[in-house]
Amino acid sequence: MRLGGLTEAISKRVERVRGLFSDGELVSDEAEEKIWRDWRELTWVPKDWWLVKIPITPAYIPQFESELAGQPILRRYSYGGQAAWLAMEAHPDHLQTLLYRHQLAGLVVLGDISQPWIGARPKDTFLKRVKSALDPIGRFPEV
Repeated sequence: MRLGGLTEAISKRVERVRGLFSDGELVSDEAEEKIWRDWRELTWVPKDWWLVKIPITPAYIPQFESELAGQPILRRYSYGGQAAWLAMEAHPDHLQTLLYRHQLAGLVVLGDISQPWIGARPKDTFLKRVKSALDPIGRFPEV
């Protein structure tokens, strides 16, 4: 978790966060910059692994974690718990059941992106409205 704010307030904020978690470490300066650079540049994902981004909610993370427990999957959460980033060595086919069960869609970011979506794809009503406006007689396939 990355915290920021006024110097006078940050120590109290750090203590509150430490009270919520059983472990963790406080890093700053160069170490912090390396952590965020590795995150931003995806160097935390081993070479030739797959990376899938899944939109979720913070409330769902504990259940998601329990269902992924024991699997060789590296996980990161971003956007305040609104996105899960899963890195795995094998093709992400084994996520299909989990994603369908919870009506989640995953976007393949690294790996074979010829099939970029896995899981459930919710109906895109906005895209259908655009298609109906641009193709009123239905010449083009459904989206």
